[in-house]
Amino acid sequence: PVIYSISPTTGPLAGGTSVTIVGVNFTGAMTVKFGGSVATFTIIDPLQIVATSPSQAVTGPYDVSVTTTYGTFISHGAFSYT
Repeated sequence: PVIYSISPTTGPLAGGTSVTIVGVNFTGAMTVKFGGSVATFTIIDPLQIVATSPSQAVTGPYDVSVTTTYGTFISHGAFSYT
């Protein structure tokens, strides 16, 4: 998989932000993570996932990763908790 964009790129520490992840090869996505925390998500199509940001304890940027049967792509510092 490859992540092209994430929107929005910020959200509260409590989590709950609906985040659209656009990219390719999202077929068979198994895991979406914000930092080390697993997010709930829905695969819209092979090009788009909508994930709900999980809560975090510390503000700042976090990596967003998508793991599929094809491997893992990490978008470094792509989502910031405020």
